Amino acid sequence: MLAAMPWPPPEMPSEEQFKQFQAMEKSEQLTPSLKPVPEVLAPTAPHEWSEAEVARGLELFKNAWFLGPRAAEDQQFEVDTFHLPPMAKVTAAWLAGGAIKGEAAKLLEHGSGQIALAADADVNEAKAKVTVDVPAEIVESVAACGGPSTPPLGRLACNNDWFQVDVDGMDDADLITPLNADQKPLATTGEQTRISLFSGDRTLDAISYDDFKKGPSTKERVSCKARGVVAFVRLGHVKTTKKHELDVVAMHETKQEEFSASSRPRYLRPADSEPTYGALTTVPLQLVSGRSCAAFTYNAPQIALVLPPVDNSQLAKPVLSRPQVAGKFELVENGLEGRRYLWTLEAKKPPVFASLHATAKVQYPTQIEAVSLPASAIHGSQVEVPVSVGELITAPSRLPASFQGLCAFAANGLPLKPFSSASGSDETMTYSFMGQVASAKLWVVRHWENKTVKAVLKPAPLRPKGREGICEE
Repeated sequence: MLAAMPWPPPEMPSEEQFKQFQAMEKSEQLTPSLKPVPEVLAPTAPHEWSEAEVARGLELFKNAWFLGPRAAEDQQFEVDTFHLPPMAKVTAAWLAGGAIKGEAAKLLEHGSGQIALAADADVNEAKAKVTVDVPAEIVESVAACGGPSTPPLGRLACNNDWFQVDVDGMDDADLITPLNADQKPLATTGEQTRISLFSGDRTLDAISYDDFKKGPSTKERVSCKARGVVAFVRLGHVKTTKKHELDVVAMHETKQEEFSASSRPRYLRPADSEPTYGALTTVPLQLVSGRSCAAFTYNAPQIALVLPPVDNSQLAKPVLSRPQVAGKFELVENGLEGRRYLWTLEAKKPPVFASLHATAKVQYPTQIEAVSLPASAIHGSQVEVPVSVGELITAPSRLPASFQGLCAFAANGLPLKPFSSASGSDETMTYSFMGQVASAKLWVVRHWENKTVKAVLKPAPLRPKGREGICEE
């Protein structure tokens, strides 16, 4: 929060706002998982990209600009930035002429944005001059959990899949990576906090308002959760870059019925293409009490089903019995958020209770098998799946890179983006993808286990004021 705030700020926060900052920062603290989590390695690190790999990534990136739906006088666009090495910086200037105004467009981190248009103009293509600064020299510092500090890395604490490290003079472009015992980079859960430290390496909740007005130090504290046991932490700092200039043409995705071998392909992020399923002999499930973070139901009571930390959990089918609590309320199923499946007790006046009995019945997939399809099932950009193969995964909304449990790969090894509709008969289902398919893999559920979970729950503590709509757990 304060790490992104200029100091001194244009207007000094009041003492009441300072107390809200303290509560917000405290609520954002991450904690380690209680049990070991399956290890998932991260994609290739920046310094491991060869010149040939950078050239390949730039060529893919050049053809990864797509126009989206139009909103008012702005034409939306999407860019698949995952083709570039980590820590690469992109700037784009749209060329003047036609319907495009000659204004620079800010490229957002998630690879989307808007182009300013002239009134009443339809755009089928948009050209841009794009500059990509690729890291050429990266200075690294590595610190071992339980070992001495390695400046600019300072105090380091590790516990299972969690780490917390102090960094002096951290740049926005710096990259902190958790490593396993073999010093291989671990993937992260996406949960990360970055807070400013004050004199004496104190956090916001440990200082007074007078100390706060003096401003933060040059140090920051970064916390993160990894997908595996953290043994080392690495800081990468970009010292020099190599500039690449590209002529880019953004265009609409080809429609499914018009797609051909000459159409521009579109890929999925490789790290997200395949879920990691486990074969479970036991399924630990737990019901816990919580509070809603949504703006319109803030602090309404919630019941959460805590699921095992494997991708099987994304396919679980839980049903919660209506709890017996005094007062009128609607039991709203919020669905899966991280490792928790949530229900909220919504009402104009949230129900108050000393304790409640909660019961959930859960269907859980304990055995999921990967099946590679033969070449005879692949026809250009389409894949035929025999119905007899078994029960395919059917949760594409929860698995963004897996369409009906099926992944198709191009000849370059990259996963292809699927079209949204499929056709079929009594014997086969046909799925279409945005590119020529070289191989395909699907996942089939072989066994479901039925579980009943019961708990007596007390109400969870109230969330702090000023955090309505902020859900960063």
